[in-house]
Amino acid sequence: MTAQITKPSAQEAETGPSSQLRSYMAAVSALEHMLSTSPAMPDTVDVRVYSFAPNSPSLHLHCASVADVEAIGRHFAATVSSLPHRTDPDSRLYTSAVGEFRGVPFTAWILTDSAVAA
Repeated sequence: MTAQITKPSAQEAETGPSSQLRSYMAAVSALEHMLSTSPAMPDTVDVRVYSFAPNSPSLHLHCASVADVEAIGRHFAATVSSLPHRTDPDSRLYTSAVGEFRGVPFTAWILTDSAVAA
């Protein structure tokens, strides 16, 4: 019987986690703290760390209402704005709260009919 013990290569052991992994972990940690104190819960959350920008994590929170976006914006000192949607300027508004929490940029957003947002 033969036993072969494998070890990580010296290069793997020296480099540790990739910068993309570290960015994911920073974003997930920030998200956990955001959600635990947020006055409104988003419908969906995207954590993004692109391979072409591994040191630039971001959070994208899709909300159920304009009021939720505004509440998140106030709570996390973000800039809130409502603008006509670029592909459909007559009937939809893009409302967003753009800010940063624990070093991670975030956007809370919703796309609504103009009549609903008014």
